[in-house]
Amino acid sequence: MLRKALVTGALAMALVQAAAAQPGGGPPDMPPGGQGRSMRGGPMMMGMGLEQDWMLLCFDLKVPLETLGKLRPAFQSGWEARRELFQDMQNGELDREQMMAEMGAIQEDLQKAYAQHLTEEQRAALEAARQRFRPDAGRRSNRGARGEGDHSRQTEPR
Repeated sequence: MLRKALVTGALAMALVQAAAAQPGGGPPDMPPGGQGRSMRGGPMMMGMGLEQDWMLLCFDLKVPLETLGKLRPAFQSGWEARRELFQDMQNGELDREQMMAEMGAIQEDLQKAYAQHLTEEQRAALEAARQRFRPDAGRRSNRGARGEGDHSRQTEPR
């Protein structure tokens, strides 16, 4: 039963992520056409921690179901708190700075749950998996290589 609930939850989050990736998807304060999604700290990045971490824990790290069950209350609490924050921001009750502070508190609570229920190796593997999924992970390494003298892609003027 727990397994069905966890798989259903993970699938629902995957659908939410897929819907948010479509033009016009995402939180209510997202600009039309999805502009600003890749901006660090923008609405999409603020919300991706929960979904991305859950999917990585379930499918990439394959954390045991017992451990996922222990983490679920922290994810549920974060999910509900974030939904309330987006609603408050849409209603004009929060500004961007307040929203960022509240999102930081949600992330801190999740980190406490990780410290309590994940092994050190699992936490390190989660961080490594997060780095692979960062939007600028591939571009950053390419820039560094080109900046250090690798000019093989440059063409000579004609």
